[in-house]
Amino acid sequence: MGSWITTHSTAPQVCAAAAATPDVPGSRRNATRAPSATGTGRACGFLLMPAGSLHESVRRVRRAKPITAVAVSGLLALAGCGGSSGPSKAQYVAKADAICTTAHTQTAPLIQQVAAAGASLASGGAGAASGARRLASVVQRLHDVAAAGLAQLRALRQPSGDHAAIERFLTPLASVVDAIGQAATALGSGQAPQALALLQQVAPVAQQVASAAQAYGLTQCGSVVSALG
Repeated sequence: MGSWITTHSTAPQVCAAAAATPDVPGSRRNATRAPSATGTGRACGFLLMPAGSLHESVRRVRRAKPITAVAVSGLLALAGCGGSSGPSKAQYVAKADAICTTAHTQTAPLIQQVAAAGASLASGGAGAASGARRLASVVQRLHDVAAAGLAQLRALRQPSGDHAAIERFLTPLASVVDAIGQAATALGSGQAPQALALLQQVAPVAQQVASAAQAYGLTQCGSVVSALG
């Protein structure tokens, strides 16, 4: 620490001596005053720099860091946006149909149970309320399976330019799933008439799902809820 203080405390005298040295052809005065790898050279270079220039240099360095970070972030964003434009339609159809095949396998027997129990509930009677509560678990299971399938379909990457066509069956499918959930809630409260009305409203929407899915080329997704129609 002491040598550092000594070097810098004597730097003004060294630099003053270098500045007072007359110009002699072939002399090394310029080399003495220029910043070098030695402590004296660095001290002279520092002392000969105007204070304003030093502050400006510091500000430039500080400004360069955020600017560089922004530039790198921008390049990364451009790299991400400039990648793949999404899967092909054939790839999307294959994945979507696989999801719908699994969902159909699970929903088909549940829909059959709902259809069979719906007839007895429609007739009313003393056991209608208790029958509605028993059916509530079946309809809730139907809702959960259909909702899971819908979430998987929503998560699939879509082919570029096909969003509108895909939404023509995903949007009504979401309406069907929501209505089934409301019907399950109504059945759980013993409100069989309200639940049956909700399920009846699902029928034309389910047909819309099936038509839009088939129009896009999906052979399995239309069958998931088509039995409700």
